[in-house]
Amino acid sequence: MRNTIIYWVATGLLCIGMLGSGIAQILHLPEMNELITHVGYPSYFMTIIGVWKIIGVIVILIPKFKLPKEWAYAGFLFSNDRSLIITFSHGRCRKSYFRTIVSNHLYYYILVFQTC
Repeated sequence: MRNTIIYWVATGLLCIGMLGSGIAQILHLPEMNELITHVGYPSYFMTIIGVWKIIGVIVILIPKFKLPKEWAYAGFLFSNDRSLIITFSHGRCRKSYFRTIVSNHLYYYILVFQTC
């Protein structure tokens, strides 16, 4: 029971964060646009990543799809690792470091306490 609660709390926090950033990227909010253009990506890249984040959240929350869930978790982890590397290489603020490291720890808790 304890493992199930930890798993769903970590999954819920991860999904809220990914859904929020996915929506912000699809809507091309100024903060996201500034982050993407600062590192040299084209603005349409935000739409692609935002759509895939929302699809990943939906896949994770649907029960009984073990292999697609693993792919969604892997995609989120790759996205966060890419974000962390870009943040380090371009000298962005420490808030970005903290946010990315915390979300990577959520993946660890999800993998350890996964009950599905």
